Amino acid sequence: MLSTLPKLADRSFIFGFFLPTLLFCIVVLVLFQDMQASKDLLDDFAAKDITKAAYALLMVWVFAVALLTLNHPLYRFLEGYTFPNWLAEWLKKRNRRRLAASLSEIRNLFQRWASEGDKFPTQDLQRYRILKRDTARSMPSTMADVLPTDFGNAIRAFELYSRDIYGADGVWVWLRLGTVIPKDVVEQIQDSRTQIDFLINCCLYSFVVAALALGRIIYATHQQLMTSSPIALWLAVGAGGSLATYLFYRWAVSRVPAWGDWVMTAFDCYLPALAKQLGYELPPTEKERVAFWTAFSQQLIFRRDPDGSLAFSVDDWMKSSAKPEEKTASTPIVVAVEVNNDK
Repeated sequence: MLSTLPKLADRSFIFGFFLPTLLFCIVVLVLFQDMQASKDLLDDFAAKDITKAAYALLMVWVFAVALLTLNHPLYRFLEGYTFPNWLAEWLKKRNRRRLAASLSEIRNLFQRWASEGDKFPTQDLQRYRILKRDTARSMPSTMADVLPTDFGNAIRAFELYSRDIYGADGVWVWLRLGTVIPKDVVEQIQDSRTQIDFLINCCLYSFVVAALALGRIIYATHQQLMTSSPIALWLAVGAGGSLATYLFYRWAVSRVPAWGDWVMTAFDCYLPALAKQLGYELPPTEKERVAFWTAFSQQLIFRRDPDGSLAFSVDDWMKSSAKPEEKTASTPIVVAVEVNNDK
């Protein structure tokens, strides 16, 4: 446990979690500046009381650590996994219609390009390339994988890249892949992820600030304190918090593809090294390699019984292609399996 403490003071933690928490605390002090506790704390800062400032920074650090523990649930919420079923399905249907419209336009533009050749307008060709690129970076490859939110679909787009290209389930293989990725590449991936952490944490805190401002206005109205309360300030903070929530969310969505580029690069460059690290020799053809990584992914997901009583059919290409002397106890062999959609 003590070995993890340095990670709570490194660049990723400071930028991704501590800084948003510090900004949030400052805004809350401004929002509650009419209360005595806030006034006392602001007076201490103005008087440069080092001791109380140190205690305040320690509390900010504790809140930042608490935010770190909420990182995974926050991602899952923004991706739409924890939405109510009725809302999730409605949003999925809307995003599937968007994906279908984009794919239809891409197909029509390609067919026109194929038939018109050199006469195909340059602006339409540019439209085709941009639309195809943006769709690949912002949406998953199949309708079944579409998620309720733009944030979730942008992440899903690069999560499924390794499955679509190599047959490897990106989520399950990623932890193993991390053992062979060089440190400098890991740092680049972490830096990209840190930018997303900063933006979604600012999004969360902006929402909380807006909710607090609204609560103060409702409380003042209920207690008939409108004339003695800084309603204008609360309205400004509430409106600013609401706008910031949306802007930080959209900013985070726009930055996800940059993070995804590094993750996909790691699969492109180091997936063969992972196979070697695990003691496997990759098959010579692309089709066999896809079958191998599919089988390996299913082994990770279903563990001891990837093809026994589960709904998979066995493909014995590895059994038939391997030489007898290669099938030894010291050489790990994975049987390729594929999903049987009939069951």
